[in-house]
Amino acid sequence: MLVVSLWLLAALVVLAVSLAGLLSTETRLMRYRLARLQARTWARAGVYLAMQRLGRDVQTGEEAFDWLGDEWALPAQDLHVSGGVLAIRIVDEERKLDLNAVSEQTLADFLGHPAAARAIAAYRHDAHRPLVGLEEVWELPDLPDDEELRQRLAASATVWTSGRWNINTVTRDVLAAFTPDGGLVDRLVESRPGPDGRLGTADDCLAATAGTAAADLASCAGVDPHVLVSLLTQQPFEVRSSVFRILVRSAVEALGVQYRVEAVVRRGAGTGGAVAVAARQPFQILAWREGSTRS
Repeated sequence: MLVVSLWLLAALVVLAVSLAGLLSTETRLMRYRLARLQARTWARAGVYLAMQRLGRDVQTGEEAFDWLGDEWALPAQDLHVSGGVLAIRIVDEERKLDLNAVSEQTLADFLGHPAAARAIAAYRHDAHRPLVGLEEVWELPDLPDDEELRQRLAASATVWTSGRWNINTVTRDVLAAFTPDGGLVDRLVESRPGPDGRLGTADDCLAATAGTAAADLASCAGVDPHVLVSLLTQQPFEVRSSVFRILVRSAVEALGVQYRVEAVVRRGAGTGGAVAVAARQPFQILAWREGSTRS
């Protein structure tokens, strides 16, 4: 009887230890799932906070313009929520090169890689349709396996703008693909913060309208207005942005759970060419990618 009792007690102890381990594992899994749900909810909400931020950029009439001093373009501080943090970044796509809207030569000048330009141009020709995402580019069979090339495409290329560029936000690399005048490119880009060197202040160098862009930029950037007129008439430069990439990262700090959402949205146009406020006209979501990571 004593031996049987001891064996029974041992079995109960083993069972209790196993149950305790199982419960501990399930508890940890449940905490992780809850943290992932929190991070996902925060990240998705961050996209709509960003659209609200874009919607506050109220602009009316034909004179509306976007620039790097706008609220949406300036770096935003991380939002601290209960037990976590939310980081939101907004980038207008009109500062990038649209792979669907430029020639093979412009692509080669921009990428510094003629073979990659040939691969993209050949695909556009053979597919008889525009690229619908950068993911398509990664799958091109003739695209060179070059990490620096991929980083350049990811940072400075788009497929969403229909070949329009905002002269107030366009990047140095994109401008350089349109003109061999490196001094002009440098002056246009470096003059944007104005004499005080800070974006978002009254002395920033920008074009208020497409019609006066050459005069506006020539006066504040110190460049030849005739050269600017030539550049601005050769390409469809504008002073407004309508397509934006929203990058959101949320983190539950205690468990190191992170969630990322990347969305491309188009801000609608109201009467008379006005940029619409989100409350009046919803944004159109063009692309959406999301996923979780654990640090």
